[in-house]
Amino acid sequence: MKNPWLRLSVLAIALTLLALGCSREQSTFTGPAPDEAGGSAPLIRAADGAQIVPGSYIVVFKPTVVDVDREVDGLGVTAAFRYRHALKGFAATLSAAEVEALRADPRVAYIEQDQVAHAIGAQTNPPSWGLDRVDQHALPLDHVYNYNQTGSGSTPTSSTPASASPTSTSAAARSRGSTRSRRAAARTTATATARTCRAPSAAPRTGSPRACA
Repeated sequence: MKNPWLRLSVLAIALTLLALGCSREQSTFTGPAPDEAGGSAPLIRAADGAQIVPGSYIVVFKPTVVDVDREVDGLGVTAAFRYRHALKGFAATLSAAEVEALRADPRVAYIEQDQVAHAIGAQTNPPSWGLDRVDQHALPLDHVYNYNQTGSGSTPTSSTPASASPTSTSAAARSRGSTRSRRAAARTTATATARTCRAPSAAPRTGSPRACA
């Protein structure tokens, strides 16, 4: 192809065909895949062994829904929670018939069975001996900190040492000794002041303050 215009024409045709091919590519949906049988929204059930909330479901709308409150009110369901930001949808107690009706609603992206989630974890070789000690009663320590404890059944402790308790014998003795020391010091100060005031002294100069009242 010695003709430059011919080469430019071939390149333009190739780019056009490439653009048409890309425009026909199907976009992938990041959420759960629709039910192929009837085209209804998928129902995500809880895993085996999960602690489900009986009859409770989370209904997630498609991103095209603008006003969550209007859509929920129009459905006539009593929503326990309404989600307007991270996702659009609501949580409610629904019957099996209501779940199937919502799955057929074109505004619904998917429905998930509600379940209880727990913040449970374990840390091996925690950085502090105290962390390993607070989660177990029996010794020796297992070098694992489990932070799923609620404190139920543990022995209550006090942060006040026994020596600081008013009922402690040593604390009471120290308290009495301290009181006697303060009283003796007060008597010594009063006696010294009285002696100073009674001692003869030269007549004070004009304008100088008096030593005693």
